[in-house]
Amino acid sequence: MLTLIGHRGTPSEFTENTVTSLRNAEALGADGVEFDVRLTRDGVPVLLHDADLNRIWGRPDQLADVDFGDVSDILPSLADVLDAVSIQLVVDCKGSGTVQRAIPVLRDGAALDRSVFIGQHEVLREVRAELPDARLALSWAGDSTPPAQVVEALQPEIMNVRWRDLDPSVLGWYRSVGLTTWWTYTIDDANALRQAVDLGFTGLITNDLPGVSAAATKTGVAG
Repeated sequence: MLTLIGHRGTPSEFTENTVTSLRNAEALGADGVEFDVRLTRDGVPVLLHDADLNRIWGRPDQLADVDFGDVSDILPSLADVLDAVSIQLVVDCKGSGTVQRAIPVLRDGAALDRSVFIGQHEVLREVRAELPDARLALSWAGDSTPPAQVVEALQPEIMNVRWRDLDPSVLGWYRSVGLTTWWTYTIDDANALRQAVDLGFTGLITNDLPGVSAAATKTGVAG
């Protein structure tokens, strides 16, 4: 079965990492939504990929230098998202202290059972220390594989690897250590979809959910 995940929602249609964008992904039939979480100066987990507000919001502020009240009109809190979206949450925590602040919000919102934590091994170590039973998707770029001790320490459920970098032999190594669920990013057209499915990926993170979903249905690979 193919799992389709909206990358920061549906950024081809709405501003990334907003409630509107995430809700749209759910309305379009996404299996999950991936989003980035950072902390404001007063420690509120909000949705933002970059460390500053310039690229998306045209403001020079560093998020770490402003309180939530200064950005609540543009940035959704993590708590806002839990109320707005009911599908799987693929949570990418960024910045120091974010994991420790995000987990209580997810727990209070009864959302841990539908959360997958995605990211680099340093962040996922923090998640594993806080939540021994957390579902982890280990991101690994390039054509190498993670050290065996990293895999052993984290026990990820999912490998998240960039399809363009991948040597097919790498997937054989993942199989050999028991990792058989693979996601990839970002799949944004029919050609990329075909290549990813041929390689054996079953989880696709996409910026163009409508287009990729339609292509998956047309080619008969949709779940």
